[in-house]
Amino acid sequence: MNSPPSPEPEDLPAKPQTLAQCHEVIDTLGQQLAQLREQVAWLQERVKLDSRNSSKPPSADVKGTSRPRRASERKRGAQPGHKGTYRALLDEGEVDAVHDLRPPEVCECGGPVEPGRALRHQVTDLAQAVRAEVQEYRLYRGVCGHCRKTHESRLPAGVPRGQIGARCWG
Repeated sequence: MNSPPSPEPEDLPAKPQTLAQCHEVIDTLGQQLAQLREQVAWLQERVKLDSRNSSKPPSADVKGTSRPRRASERKRGAQPGHKGTYRALLDEGEVDAVHDLRPPEVCECGGPVEPGRALRHQVTDLAQAVRAEVQEYRLYRGVCGHCRKTHESRLPAGVPRGQIGARCWG
């Protein structure tokens, strides 16, 4: 624990030379001690004040410290094995437009890219009319027949990654 700072020399009474001066210093220090005790008692009463026993607002009350939360063993976010929830894809007959987006036919190495199955990505957006317009983008993945590198097609610029188009959001 830290010791209190020592008083400045001018705050200390002069060194008494006689017994009478010693009694004077003791009386002065006794008065100062009584004043300080009074001040401490007043301050202790002030510390006890809160919104229930004074005119202080509840927001000024000192909040109790809450116990720290126990750290979870799990990582944040979706847990492994958790099945995500998505909108069900519409049947091909219910889709307004289908865009087949294929990977390049030739790999950088010069080998042919063998197309694979399409990954269906549907975006529902508000058409100019009242009816919703659904466009399906088929993103194909292919494998180079020479070096076995995988190639994937990408969504065109402006097509959202989600399932709701920009016109739905206003």
